[in-house]
Amino acid sequence: MDGTTLVDKLVRELAQSEFDARLHTLRQARRLGPCPPADALAAISEHATSTWPGFLAAAGRRRAIGIEIGRFVARVFSATRHFAVDLVIDAQRAYRGTLLGLVHGLDCARLLRAAAARCGEHGLARWCDQMLEDRVELLEVAANALLWFAEVPDVALHRAGSRRPALAAVDEATLATITPVIVMTPPTAS
Repeated sequence: MDGTTLVDKLVRELAQSEFDARLHTLRQARRLGPCPPADALAAISEHATSTWPGFLAAAGRRRAIGIEIGRFVARVFSATRHFAVDLVIDAQRAYRGTLLGLVHGLDCARLLRAAAARCGEHGLARWCDQMLEDRVELLEVAANALLWFAEVPDVALHRAGSRRPALAAVDEATLATITPVIVMTPPTAS
């Protein structure tokens, strides 16, 4: 195997990860309702959606089938998680699982960046650089927002797959006593 084969495999894997970053983060945000963790996930979803066309262009047409395979695998895993796993785990665990998947995507992008640069695919390497620069900051915000669950144990322990938003499990008096979590928002890309 050569470096190009590695790049091809990583492009498929990153396509899967970016699909999850677009779809699954938004699903989790909707399940939580309006709160700092949901806001952080929604920002990641928005970023992944806005960078997707650039990824497709940088990956090149010859990888279109591989990208579709990655997206198909992501759809299967996402549906399994949505309709099975999230039905039995609580909100904070689902959130941490989503963060873990996002970290996996960053690791994949880092390796893809190095492999693409080594193979002379500088456009793909530059896309990875830009995505990583922005996404690392967004993921840091999401990781810090995890602490919000400590303030609202009823939400943290709310079943992730429930049809009711997690915040619906908390009464207004409790919500009024929550200490705000300081969540740093990264600057918007210009």
